[in-house]
Amino acid sequence: MEIAAPDEDPVVRSLRGIISYTRWPATPFPLRLCVVGETPHLEAILAGVRLPGRAVTARQIAPDPVAVRDCDVLYFGGATGALAAGISQPGMLTVSEQDAACRGGGMFCLRVQPGRVSFQLNLDAVARSGLRIDPKVLIMGRGMGGLQ
Repeated sequence: MEIAAPDEDPVVRSLRGIISYTRWPATPFPLRLCVVGETPHLEAILAGVRLPGRAVTARQIAPDPVAVRDCDVLYFGGATGALAAGISQPGMLTVSEQDAACRGGGMFCLRVQPGRVSFQLNLDAVARSGLRIDPKVLIMGRGMGGLQ
């Protein structure tokens, strides 16, 4: 994983780390990152999620089951985190920004605090996704009290 700039948005840094430790059954190229809902991190996510040696496209979409078909990573901002279970699909990595209890169906649920981001991991959602998450992430989630 590349070294982050000190002033880099912590949500972008966390999202990049989560993506880099995720393996798809067939590696998507380019990796299609979609943002649903409003988030103060929108511009940083759209401009800043880059992975070494991997093409990434990022865009904001409506919370619509048809629109998400063209997404490999679905990032839920604002109050849309509870939609994750309803519009996610197998083979899709889901990350919610405002679902600290991780009850909306997303795989990773971020807890955003000033200058720091932690996460909770929904093991049920991970198991249903068909994606492989590196055990290092599972260990980090356990250390943060974030496994369900």
